[in-house]
Amino acid sequence: MNDLIISENMSNEELELIVSQALQLQVKRMKEELKEVKDELHKLKEESEIKNQSINLKIDKIVDDVEKKTEVAINSMRLGNQKYEYVSQNDFGSSFRVKIGSQMVGKLFKVIGLAKPSKGRTEPFINLIPTYAISDPVQTQWGEKINYRWHYKNCLRKLEEWLESHGCKEEFYSIDNERKMTRFINELYETYC
Repeated sequence: MNDLIISENMSNEELELIVSQALQLQVKRMKEELKEVKDELHKLKEESEIKNQSINLKIDKIVDDVEKKTEVAINSMRLGNQKYEYVSQNDFGSSFRVKIGSQMVGKLFKVIGLAKPSKGRTEPFINLIPTYAISDPVQTQWGEKINYRWHYKNCLRKLEEWLESHGCKEEFYSIDNERKMTRFINELYETYC
C-alpha cells in the first residue's frame, strides 16, 4: 500500500477524501469477496443438483426395475389353476393376463418346440404325446377330425423355460395388450421357425 501520510495540516475536505477512498477500497474488496463466495455457492449448488439428478435417475431405475419384476411376478401367476389338466389352445391362451388367441398359442407352441413347424394347424410332435398333448377325436358331419388338447402345467413350464433360456421372459410377461403380444409372438415365430 502506498504510504499514506495524514498530517494535522490537512483540510477537512482532504481528510474526507482519504476516508472516502479508504471506504471505497474496503467496499470494493468486500464486493470481490462476496462475489467469490457467491460463485463458490453457485458451484456447490450445481454440483449438488448434478448429484441429486444422478441419485434421482438411479432411484427411478431401481423403481422401474422393481415395477417390472413385480409385474412379471404378478403376470406369471395365472388367473387361477386350470380345472382340467388338458386344455384347448384357446383356454391355454385365456389363462394369461393378456389373452393370447388360439392361433398365436399355436405359433408359440411351434416356436418353443412343442408342435411341428408347419404353416397349418398346430400338431404336437409324436414323442411329446401324452406328456404335453393328447389327441381328441371329434365327429363332424364330414367325418372324424382330430383336435389336440394341451397339458396346461407341462406346456406352461416348457414355455417359461424356453422364454427364460432365450432371455425374453420378462418382456413376455410385461406386455400389456393383445396387439403387442401378437407382434411379439409373430417376431418369435419369424425368428425361430
